[in-house]
Amino acid sequence: MASDSGTTPGGPPTQLAPTESQKVQFGSDEPLWYANGRWGDAGYAIANPGGKTWTNNSDMYNLMNMLGLNVFNFAHDEAARFYDPPHKQFWYDVHQMLTIAIKRLADLAVAPNTNNVLKPLHANPTPRVFLVYPVPFFGARIRQQDIRRMIERMLMLQSETMQHSDNEREGYFTVNFAGLATSYLQDSLVWIATKYFGYTRDEAYAPGFKIADERFTAYNPSKVLTSAELTTERQPPLDWPTENDLAPIRGLPVNEALLLCKRWPTSNWLASAQGNVLVTTSQNDPGGTNEGASSIVQQPGRAP
Repeated sequence: MASDSGTTPGGPPTQLAPTESQKVQFGSDEPLWYANGRWGDAGYAIANPGGKTWTNNSDMYNLMNMLGLNVFNFAHDEAARFYDPPHKQFWYDVHQMLTIAIKRLADLAVAPNTNNVLKPLHANPTPRVFLVYPVPFFGARIRQQDIRRMIERMLMLQSETMQHSDNEREGYFTVNFAGLATSYLQDSLVWIATKYFGYTRDEAYAPGFKIADERFTAYNPSKVLTSAELTTERQPPLDWPTENDLAPIRGLPVNEALLLCKRWPTSNWLASAQGNVLVTTSQNDPGGTNEGASSIVQQPGRAP
C-alpha cells in the first residue's frame, strides 16, 4: 500500500495524481516523433510545422523540399551508423548542400526598398502542402554526433520555414526569412569547418565562405578527436533500412504525417526529472510561430 508521502516501502516513488496546475500542457516546436510502427520503434522524426502545414510560396516550398531530401539521404548514409567520423566525401556533400542553400537564399531574398519583385494582380497560386522526410533521430539511431547535430539544425530550420509568415506571400520571400534561414545553415557550416578542417570561427563566418579543396585533401579527423571517439561497434542485424524500405516515406504530405506523430518521449521521464511532478506529453500539434527578425548576412540588433 502506498504511504501518504507517495512512496512504497522498499520501492520507487509512486506517481501522485496531478493537480489542476500540473495538468497545464503547452505545445512544443521541437522535432516530432514519427510514431508509425517500425519507424516509431526506430526513433524517426519529422520537422514540427506548428500547425502551419501549407504555403503559397513556391520558393519556400522548394527550399523545404531541397533540405528535406538532402537530410533524408544524409541520415541514411552509412556514416550515421558509426560513432567514428565519416569519410571526407560525406562532409563534402553536406558542404555542397549548405553553401548552395545559402546562395539560393541570397539570390531569392527581396529587400523592402527594391522594385524588382513579382506582385500578382489577379492570379493566385494553388496552396501546396509541405512534404516531410522522416529521418532517424531519437535514441541512438544516429551514432555519429556531429551528423546528428547537423540533422537537428536542419529539422529546426524546416520548422522555421513552415511556420514563417512569408508563406503567405505569393511571389517572393523577405530578407527577414532569408537571414533567419542563413543563420541555421551557417551554424552547421561553421561547426564542420572549425572542428574538422582547421578554420577559425571568424574565417568560417566570412561572407561567401567555402571550405577549400586543399582542406578536404588534408582531411584527418584523428587530429581533432579523442581515441574513444574514433572507436565504434557493429550494429545488430536488420537494424538499418534498405532503399525499398525507405521508398514509402520518401516525401510525405506533412498534414498526413502529423496524424502519426507524438512528442518524444511518451514516458514520464520529464516528471521524474522534475522531482516526480507529473508532466504529460500528449499534445502533438502545437501552435504558434517563431519568426525572428534577421537579414541575409546578420541578424539585426547584434552588438557591433
